[in-house]
This record gives sequence, structure tokens and C-alpha cells, in this order.
Amino acid sequence: RVVALDRDGRPTSSEELAQRLESWRTEWSHPVVFVVGSDLGLSDQVLTRADWRMSTRYRFAVIRTRLSSAP
Repeated sequence: RVVALDRDGRPTSSEELAQRLESWRTEWSHPVVFVVGSDLGLSDQVLTRADWRMSTRYRFAVIRTRLSSAP
């Protein structure tokens, strides 16, 4: 599965994200890939390929914080 973190993507609650990831984990044995674009966004090819377009408007700050605090 491919999740495009897109500024025009769908706003998603933490609960919805958790439910979707759990669902994918049970039905899909492969990794889930989160794609983050530059300040120019993602290419149309990436957005077309994505299984889900998730908004970065509030989620990106949380992801960035977690990545920067990782050991």
C-alpha cells in the first residue's frame, strides 16, 4: 500500500489512521509506504499510484517530530 502525504489529501483522525493501518495489516502482508513530497508537492504519477491521499496539514508535524526524535 502507498499513502501519499498530500497537502490536498483527506483530513484524517488518529483513530481513522489506526483503523486503516490495522485493516491493511490483516489483509496485506507487505509494508505500507508513506510518501512525502517536497514543498512543490508530489508528482501526478505518485498521486495516481497512491492507495490513499492523506492530508499533511496537521499530520506532518507529528510525523516530523517522531522522526526527529528517533534514536
